[in-house]
Amino acid sequence: LSVKFDRAALIAALSAGTTTYTVPGAGVGDLQSHFYRLVTKDAASQTTASADQFTKYATHLVAGQHLLSIPVRMSDTRIDTVLRTVDYRVARTYVNPAGQGKNWLTKAKDKPWGDLTNVDETQALWLLVNADSELVVAGIVPASVTIRLAAGWNFVGYPSFVDRTVSSALAGANLQTVEGFAESNPPFYLRRLASTDALLAGDGLWIHVSAAF
Repeated sequence: LSVKFDRAALIAALSAGTTTYTVPGAGVGDLQSHFYRLVTKDAASQTTASADQFTKYATHLVAGQHLLSIPVRMSDTRIDTVLRTVDYRVARTYVNPAGQGKNWLTKAKDKPWGDLTNVDETQALWLLVNADSELVVAGIVPASVTIRLAAGWNFVGYPSFVDRTVSSALAGANLQTVEGFAESNPPFYLRRLASTDALLAGDGLWIHVSAAF
């Protein structure tokens, strides 16, 4: 997904005191991602644009295994909210260092319990999808995101809509291995990434480093 931000068009002029606005036809059912910026105007007609952009992010998921992330900062990070448009069976993430004595956290859709309760833009997910679905979320495209890598394996997302190579995105890290999703490579669905491979919004990654970064 490559995005250019220089094609903005005015979609609405809102009166003072407005607190919500719904963009017609841009929610669930619309398979495109959309990007927005709020511009405020004071009594002297001076304008100020919001530092962050906002987005409705959508991607199509076929039935089967996926390694992905949510490249949007959401106000509600509960997994049932984040994945509410997806017909999935199991979602899993890996935490380094381990929390509560284990690394893997899991949410099974058909079980009322699970230790994977929240998902943010820094995490990667293994997601087993039951039937073709659209992942649709709305939130902020943050101006910057910091992801801390611990020594060893890290399971992280790529929360940027700016495509970068592996070497550019991870410049300065003591990298041993970077692996990404490979739908055609069961049973692990992974491939080793080269330094020149591009990272795209919504990618999920395994990153092994020899020192914290």
